[in-house]
Amino acid sequence: MTAELVSRHLGVGDVFPHVQLKAADGRLRVPVQFAGQPLLVHLCASGLLSSHETAGDNRTLLPVIAGARQELTALGLKLLVIERAEEPTNPDAPGSACDVERLKDPADAIAKAFNFGRSGATLLLNENQRVLAIFDPRVVSCDRDGLLTAATTLLPRRPFMEAKIHAPVLRIPRVFDPECCKHLIGIFENSPHQPSGFNEQRKDGAPLVFDEKVKKRRDFVVGTGTPLAEQIRVLYMRRLIPEVAKAFHFEVKSHEAFKIARYDAEDKGFFRRHRDNTNAANAHRRFAVSINLNAEDHEGGHLVFPEYCESGYRPATGEALVFCCSLLHEARPVTRGSRYVQLAFLY
Repeated sequence: MTAELVSRHLGVGDVFPHVQLKAADGRLRVPVQFAGQPLLVHLCASGLLSSHETAGDNRTLLPVIAGARQELTALGLKLLVIERAEEPTNPDAPGSACDVERLKDPADAIAKAFNFGRSGATLLLNENQRVLAIFDPRVVSCDRDGLLTAATTLLPRRPFMEAKIHAPVLRIPRVFDPECCKHLIGIFENSPHQPSGFNEQRKDGAPLVFDEKVKKRRDFVVGTGTPLAEQIRVLYMRRLIPEVAKAFHFEVKSHEAFKIARYDAEDKGFFRRHRDNTNAANAHRRFAVSINLNAEDHEGGHLVFPEYCESGYRPATGEALVFCCSLLHEARPVTRGSRYVQLAFLY
């Protein structure tokens, strides 16, 4: 179960690590300084291996990058060539025709985070510094056409457009990959699940209430401290929590038990308008997380925030919607199929 969800090392889908790099003039640079545009990050091989990073050697993408620099520049890509430790700058890096910055990684932190060893590799990052692809010569070779195809496919052009009214919510794509989503759905179907209740303030406290006029959903609660809970937590820490800190300036310190839930079209599964932190039992909650697990297999089930607009939010498979628990919201009825979601409350 553990290996099916997440590796102990960073990979595709994760946020590029916050490491300190050194420029040629000795100034410290951090990757976040290059955010807002897609990046190609080329980590040179170390030690004796670095002598092989020359044209004609299939263990490096530098010659390929040099040959495609005009096309890469047209795609808006900036290239970071990163040397290992304090080794000399590689003279074979692409020239000024491509947007290039040469840096050093004195602590070799990038190689350690991705488990590259002494080998080199090239990473494609989007504008938000999520890793879209890794070209590791130990695993796969890549030519000019392969590099450009990957860049064009994974970095769709986003033309300027005027923003329309929307709720103050955060969408984070690819928190879970497709296989992870299928795995979580399988766990739900093969585990005991029960009707989902909700908290309601009453004279005797805030007991869990079950009322099908308000909510129709079935839940499986992931046991705290289980291997599955730990794997979900790691994915949150790598791919979701950094976005919450950046977008909302909030430090997440804990969370309630993770849930996997299902809304069925058979009974028009829904959750009427509500807020998630209105009584003593849930006042500690700060942000809610809803990750769609099978967007292509159901219709309806949109999340709506009626205080702001009547637009419906329907994240793609593996995409998270994060919003403040004080926002009024509802889950509209599912009209076809079953909608599976992974849910959490952060505080």
